[in-house]
Amino acid sequence: MRGAHPNPYVRVRPELSWQPPGNEPRSRVINGKVWDLASIHTIAKSQVKQADSSLIVPVTDKCSQDIQKLELTNVDLAMRLLRLGDQNYVKSMWCRRSVQPGVKISQEMLWLPCDAYVLTVEERISTGWVGSIEYYFKLCLSPSSKVILLVSLHLS
Repeated sequence: MRGAHPNPYVRVRPELSWQPPGNEPRSRVINGKVWDLASIHTIAKSQVKQADSSLIVPVTDKCSQDIQKLELTNVDLAMRLLRLGDQNYVKSMWCRRSVQPGVKISQEMLWLPCDAYVLTVEERISTGWVGSIEYYFKLCLSPSSKVILLVSLHLS
């Protein structure tokens, strides 16, 4: 029955195969790409134009820590997301977001349908080193499709 599912993504897109939650691993495979890359690029472009906004949001503690270690701003993230193409797509899966202390949320609401990408970028770091860095992204759009939710961003 449409609209009755506890996960907001499945309510809107019932074609998404639903397996979580339970005692399964932190992610589950989804057959086929979930998100349109053009929508991701549109949000990333807005993030570049509005540098002080938060249109790219890490939703796992590990992702927040990795972004801090990499010393990336939201504009830096947006610039990398703008470089993603269909050739960078790897797979899609349900991924679990982190729960913040004191927040009560149902298990079904923790799961996000994500697309995974790998992007190789020539980078120059502050020490002067220049070389290829491979980034691994897992991302989802918010239910309103106005914000990019990052589940994972780390070096491959």
